[in-house]
Amino acid sequence: MFTLLDVVNCKARFIHDGPEDTSDQLVLEVSVMAWVPMPSCLRRGQTDLLPIQVNPVNDPPHIIFPHGSLMVILEHTQKPLGPEVLQAYDLDSACEGLTFQLLGTPSGLPVEHRDQPGEPVTEFSCWELEAGSLVYVHCGGPTQDLTFRVSNGLQASPPAMLKVVAVQLAIQIHRSTGLHLAQGSAMPILPTNLLVETSAVGQDVTVLFHVTGGLPFRELQKQGAGGVEDAEWWVTQAFHQQDVEQGHVRYLSTDPQHYTEDTVENLDLQVQVSWEILSNLSFLVTIQRATVWMLQLEPLHTQNTQQEALTTAHLEATLEEAGPSPPTFHCEVVQAPRKGNFQLQGTMLSDGQGFTQDDVQAAEVTYGAMARASVAVEDTFCFHVTAPPYFSPLCTFSIHIGGDPDMPVLVVPEGGGCVLSADQLFIKSLNSARYLYEVMEQPRHGRLTWRGTQDKITMVTSFTNGDLMHGQLV
Repeated sequence: MFTLLDVVNCKARFIHDGPEDTSDQLVLEVSVMAWVPMPSCLRRGQTDLLPIQVNPVNDPPHIIFPHGSLMVILEHTQKPLGPEVLQAYDLDSACEGLTFQLLGTPSGLPVEHRDQPGEPVTEFSCWELEAGSLVYVHCGGPTQDLTFRVSNGLQASPPAMLKVVAVQLAIQIHRSTGLHLAQGSAMPILPTNLLVETSAVGQDVTVLFHVTGGLPFRELQKQGAGGVEDAEWWVTQAFHQQDVEQGHVRYLSTDPQHYTEDTVENLDLQVQVSWEILSNLSFLVTIQRATVWMLQLEPLHTQNTQQEALTTAHLEATLEEAGPSPPTFHCEVVQAPRKGNFQLQGTMLSDGQGFTQDDVQAAEVTYGAMARASVAVEDTFCFHVTAPPYFSPLCTFSIHIGGDPDMPVLVVPEGGGCVLSADQLFIKSLNSARYLYEVMEQPRHGRLTWRGTQDKITMVTSFTNGDLMHGQLV
């Protein structure tokens, strides 16, 4: 609040607080106070709008270091130089109008473009910095000072210094608590179980674990296809710290033996970070012994693709110490068969699903091969049996699929080739003969390729009846 006398004496001032907007306004309410009678129009307050025009001034840019003016790097490595290290602050200019300069002797400048190694950079744009195109390369010495300046084409910032400190690479086992799991089960290895730390500060380094000891009754598995949901698990001898952090590594107990007490296994690992190696890391795994065992585990023999029922003559479980009332055993599929499928009351069973021993006794669990074969083949599926709180080790059930003598056979001379035609393979129905064939399993002693192609590496993964009729497959 101020009076007209304050305005006359220049005691009322408007102070701009720095925003880049070029216009502003003041809303004023003017009222008159007097001890004498006044017209009614003066007794009410009058509201007036005072527009304000701001004359812009082009301020010089300046450099800021978001995480401080100290950068730590591992000796003889390179580190990205991006907006997480330094930035330009200029409200009057866009990024494309800003240019950074690195002051110093060009031969001693350690900043390079990612795609132009060995060529020192003395000047780069704000866009190059934002895109992560620059790296700092440590070539020697414990410390180095980098002096930067940024310009908007009209004005330049004062020099700003970034201190770089190089440290030696060190590896430390931060956590190795081991695992505790049931015999025949699988358990993921997580950072709460296994974690390695390095002396790197804000620098991405690859931590690689190698399995150095044998795994006779267990498997270390890694989930394929980037760990997407339902991706298969594959046996591995090496994995990264990142795989552990994402839950893509697991320990699978495959020991089928009978034990009278829990066992402890050592998973021997070697840790490698760049050129540094840490050996003799022992990861302890405690295996709780199984108390459910198989009375019957006999292979299933089948001759064709028709569904054939499992019985207690093939599969039957029992407790180590049976009580007065028999428990309900549940069989969970750990790895489904690959050349056929199990069905429970007509519904296909996949990994993680299962059936009970009562289903087996009722002949409601069946197996059918997916394709006929001219020679006998073997199929298997892995499972374990539970009757909480009891469980079995990992069990493998075998299926013998007999050969079909009526199946056509493709005769190929040793070391030669032969055209696969409609005489050996052709499917049609009353409505259509347009079918797509997908190759589920490649031949083990040869390859299926396109006729006339010069590419001897790429294999055929699918084909049609038209390809068979025109002799396009060899």
